Amino acid sequence: MKRLNLVVLAGITMLIAGCSNIPLSTMYKMMTMDPLDVDPRQLVVAVRVPEGIKVRDGDIIINFSFQTKQPDVNFKHKFLVQVNPD
Repeated sequence: MKRLNLVVLAGITMLIAGCSNIPLSTMYKMMTMDPLDVDPRQLVVAVRVPEGIKVRDGDIIINFSFQTKQPDVNFKHKFLVQVNPD
């Protein structure tokens, strides 16, 4: 019975990883990260747009927020994306 539970758990884990297009190592890091330790200025975003659409600085906005039950721990930031032609 214990072996069956292990096989089912491994199968579910692989299914989740396969369907989410995120490697298991990255998924684990995201589950265990503390949002209060993240520096939002270090965030890098890749944006793919259809051909013919030009993206300029400030066209894309990232809202980064974290909310807790403690009012002094909440934060909310808005970042305008700067375009890197690479």
